[in-house]
Amino acid sequence: MYNRRGYSKFLLMIAVIGLILGCLVFIYFLIYNIHGGGQVSEIVRNIVDTYADDNNIHIIEYDWLSKSYKNAITKEEFENASSPNELLALFEKINSVEVERSMQFIEKQGVDTTEGYRKSLREHLIIDGSLYEIHHKIEMTADRITLKPKIISWTIDIFVRLEEI
Repeated sequence: MYNRRGYSKFLLMIAVIGLILGCLVFIYFLIYNIHGGGQVSEIVRNIVDTYADDNNIHIIEYDWLSKSYKNAITKEEFENASSPNELLALFEKINSVEVERSMQFIEKQGVDTTEGYRKSLREHLIIDGSLYEIHHKIEMTADRITLKPKIISWTIDIFVRLEEI
């Protein structure tokens, strides 16, 4: 047979290890939601407030972009876009990035978005006499490991008025 005393010590050790792991997971999610989620919410509020007032794309940091956006856009290209033509080309490039649906589905928990605020992310660009109306929707979350903010989805609607200005 087996030793009952040794077996009960083994079960107690397994229970203690399970309890410790459960506590660690709980603490991690607490830190993730308080630190990471709070930081992302504050950044999104700042983006909405600042961008709605002065239409400056450079309030969004390149480091916040997810890997799929960074693969499509260089840091120099992102930070140096200033003329209406360069901004429109950048926005079209951002729109061309395929967001991983499985990743987006997994990360929907804890996602903060720029939609739903009174102010909206809109701007107007005039290029060759045509007026372009730009609407941004940005979804951010905290990275699961580093807790740094990252943009997981950036949708840009571009409307063109064909009449001359």
